Amino acid sequence: MEQAESVAALAHEAGVPLLGPNSIGFVNYARSSAGTWSVPARCDTGGIALVIQSGATYAVANSIEPRARFSLTVHPGQEIGVTVATIADYALSLPGTRVLGLFLETIRDPESFDAMLAAAAARNVAVVALKVGRTESGARHVVSHAGRLAGGEAAFAAVCRRHGVVRVDDMDEWWATLLVLGALPKLGPGGLVAITDSGGQRALLADHAETIGLAWADIGEATRGNLAASLPSDLPPVNPLDAWAGQPNWIDVFANCLDAMVADPVAALGVVVTEFGAAITDPLPQGMAEVCRRVAAARPSRSSPPPPPAANSTRRSACPGS
Repeated sequence: MEQAESVAALAHEAGVPLLGPNSIGFVNYARSSAGTWSVPARCDTGGIALVIQSGATYAVANSIEPRARFSLTVHPGQEIGVTVATIADYALSLPGTRVLGLFLETIRDPESFDAMLAAAAARNVAVVALKVGRTESGARHVVSHAGRLAGGEAAFAAVCRRHGVVRVDDMDEWWATLLVLGALPKLGPGGLVAITDSGGQRALLADHAETIGLAWADIGEATRGNLAASLPSDLPPVNPLDAWAGQPNWIDVFANCLDAMVADPVAALGVVVTEFGAAITDPLPQGMAEVCRRVAAARPSRSSPPPPPAANSTRRSACPGS
């Protein structure tokens, strides 16, 4: 460790950012550069930036989710030079970054980390955090694995609440949330509107919404009138909406209803919820996808995501074969 500290001191004196030690490296998609043996299969840029303290998790992160497109991915190692907060702050400066994903074992510089989260909120960049070591048992494993102190869960939770960080509990939820937030446009004021094909699913959705404090859009009389014109009398024109009555033209009904709801001035985001789709041959998910395509084409988002930054053609690509 003394040798590493000496190297860190030399780097600091020279003004050179030092990643590591024990780092798998980085891929800077936005700047077409990399320093890693975990080379991605492709280099197309996107809006997701990742800072991952787990080496094994980082080793597969660049390729495990084929739908994900990145601006930057970094494994900070033991952070004797730059820390998670330093790296994340740099990720925020990249023009293509729309969402920041953090896989955390510990926070080494709490004040810088808090300032970075404030900067992310100011720039309207969503932060999705998966923190391990939340329990006493998990914290022991973090210490034994990386020599890190996991830190207090209560303090971390408070910081996340203050800055609107989205916390998740497992890798599936982490990736799914990153993909959704990376694809969404920047939302304006208002609440959520949702359409479902099941009264039970609508009730479940309402339960989840109340649990997490989600705001439903209070749709107006004109919107309710438009919904009623497409629905049978036994389905109330409310938000969230159950629009399924077995209609032969159900795709048209769902498209008309969703279009009416997202057109309401108080709607910031429209969501389609379906319980079907177990088999690829099932016509229901294909129909629901068609509903979304129709409404998206008819009503472009009020704030489209910015295009990814163009790669600098004078730099060598980080990907093999390019």
